[in-house]
Amino acid sequence: ALAAAVEQPSEHPLARAIVARALHDAISVPVATEFAALPGRGANATVDGAQILVGSDRLMREAGVSTEALSWIERHATTFASYGQSALSVARSSDDGRAELLGVIAVADRIRPNVRASLAALRQSGVERIVMLTGDREEVARTIAAQVGVDEYRANLLPDEKSDAIRELRRRYGSVAMVGDGINDAPALATADVGIAMGVAGSDVALESADLALMRDDLSALTQLFDLSHRTVAIIRQNVTLSLVTKAVALLLGTLGFVNLWIAVLADMGTSIAVTLNGLRLARRERQREIAGAEGNRDRDDGTRTVAAD
Repeated sequence: ALAAAVEQPSEHPLARAIVARALHDAISVPVATEFAALPGRGANATVDGAQILVGSDRLMREAGVSTEALSWIERHATTFASYGQSALSVARSSDDGRAELLGVIAVADRIRPNVRASLAALRQSGVERIVMLTGDREEVARTIAAQVGVDEYRANLLPDEKSDAIRELRRRYGSVAMVGDGINDAPALATADVGIAMGVAGSDVALESADLALMRDDLSALTQLFDLSHRTVAIIRQNVTLSLVTKAVALLLGTLGFVNLWIAVLADMGTSIAVTLNGLRLARRERQREIAGAEGNRDRDDGTRTVAAD
């Protein structure tokens, strides 16, 4: 109940999972005040007159949790990590400047079944390397990385360290796109050449820091974005080439006296119309994709609805 009270104002995905579980279990959640997000570490708030902290072992260490309690957290965190779960500790601050450990909560990211297929599609579209940046422990990151099939992972990262990692990747590989959905991802989204926020689950801070927002919380939308980007660039090149060639031919023929001014003007107008129609092919194809997707969803609909909580 205390953890849910602290996390209720938070936009972090793990915070939402804790609140959702409390509501699912019909736990009475008290009202928290003076909420403060601690990027990369957790959050704190005042509940029933006491300051409650929820977050990583790093936050517990900073709060003055005893050595014995930290050892207890480490043992449980190691056990959780073997199952791909992260440990969030809950503590209460005391007047002597130290904190009393109240418990540990195990949380895990739910891996969607289409993640591997989406990453494979990204590689086919020309993405050279896929790197996972996370604030989770090394053991958790290693387990998740093996399950989803990324090329590289970096664990135990604070928000600023994610930005540093983006800069390093840019030096090594060139242009870098960053996909994120939480407040901890905002600095890295702003640092990347292209920042992409997962719109449905994304926090307001992440959405403000990103260049693009995906309105579907689904990695398949990312592959569609890359496909649309490639086709957009291709059509731009086609339009530029068509326009330049047409103008060059009209100029040459006009200079040689084979066409008069009105023919050149009509050729220019025709080129403008052709370029516009060519560009509209993008909108038409996306509309056809949306219709096909809607029909596919309707064909699979058997009248049931499932509600799942992280």
